[in-house]
Amino acid sequence: MKKFLPALLVISLVANAALVVHLIAPRLFSALASGATALGNAGVPPADEGRPDLRNNRGRDAGSIPPAGETPALPVPTAAELTTLQDRLLALGLPPDTTREILRAILLKPLQDRQRAILAAKTSALPYWQQPPANPTPPGNAGVSPAGESRPDPRHYLTADQRAELRSLSDQIDAVAAQVLGPDALSGKAADRYAFLPADKAAALAPIDRDYAAIGADLRAESAIFPVAFDANLRQLVLDEQRRDLETTLTPQELADYDLRYSPAALDLRRRFAALPDSTEAEYRAAYDLTQKIAAASATDTNPVAGNPSAGDPEAAAAAQQQLRDLLGPDRYAAFERAGDPDYTALQNAAARFNIPTDTINKVYDLRANAAALSQQITTDDTLAPAERQDALRALADQVRNDVHGALGDDVADAYLKTNMLWLDTLTEGAPLTAPPPATAPPPANAPPATPADATPDTPPDATPAQ
Repeated sequence: MKKFLPALLVISLVANAALVVHLIAPRLFSALASGATALGNAGVPPADEGRPDLRNNRGRDAGSIPPAGETPALPVPTAAELTTLQDRLLALGLPPDTTREILRAILLKPLQDRQRAILAAKTSALPYWQQPPANPTPPGNAGVSPAGESRPDPRHYLTADQRAELRSLSDQIDAVAAQVLGPDALSGKAADRYAFLPADKAAALAPIDRDYAAIGADLRAESAIFPVAFDANLRQLVLDEQRRDLETTLTPQELADYDLRYSPAALDLRRRFAALPDSTEAEYRAAYDLTQKIAAASATDTNPVAGNPSAGDPEAAAAAQQQLRDLLGPDRYAAFERAGDPDYTALQNAAARFNIPTDTINKVYDLRANAAALSQQITTDDTLAPAERQDALRALADQVRNDVHGALGDDVADAYLKTNMLWLDTLTEGAPLTAPPPATAPPPANAPPATPADATPDTPPDATPAQ
């Protein structure tokens, strides 16, 4: 019984919190919309002065509820009003964490309601057959969902002006949250993301990253509707401007520490190092420097690195690659390479879903190196006529496919080969494979990401904590 009472008290507090959000928050918004200031008073007002009648809330006349589409937009509470509500919730005995979650819900509700209203206005007056699906399912992909459509991305339904309106509302909410609940109150992630920076720099950097992520999301949303050639130029302009803001805000050392964690090169390297659970920070930093050298030495006219004296230097790239091998050792270097290959990532995903042993997916992945070596032997075999070599290479491709089926099973193998191991097409055409390429050189630190990070007020870009 003694153990049961604390649990009962916790459940009671949670239930009270839910009741406050459901009943008190809407009345708070109504009071704000009408200009009432009752909640700002020091004491609880009498019933005849506007005190909420919670007992009769569920028994309201249905005719008093505004029709759909006519409910007034809820305003964002001011810092003073939110502080008053916070004090009263704490006075009711709610724990600080529960109170904070209630205030977060109240702050975000105007933004959520406004977005729903915008989306509803676009389709609510249309019959169902005139409402386009969010993302139509391509032919042959039946079963994505019971309705034959994938989950909608709301941004695809918003105009640029509507997205700007929601961003402005989000900024207003952020400002109130920062005053009452402290910085990073809504996401709770910036403290981890920028822990390596002084507090003032972290506070300055968080909105920069969030704003540019929002701009990037807008550009991708516009491009998704109808892409044009200058989309890439616009993205590059945004990335260049973001880089200038970072350079203006941070010292050179702080910028280097930022790049070590969040540059496109760092994000690629961190994905690879996730496959090395015994790695150290010293190894990560050394690998980061080496991969930067590889990227710089591998630069071409179509992928330049400004100010790089060794651009297009294969010998410098090979030397740095060997240093990376020596740093990690043979086994860990092999794991490092695999972690950067989409073919292996797909194998890991299959293994996670179907409980396939790691040794099995490693053997499937190694088929590429074995096939490359055998294809070179076939090509240099002077005893074979050209047509016989092509036939042998095609047979090799068939053998690899059979090996994949034997290792993964027919269903998994069919799905895997549909979008991976595309190098088999080379063998099927009767051409040999080259030796397996070294680990793909990551982009330089200031290069644009292949897929820019997205962010909303609740989700900063790449929110993975890094100390």
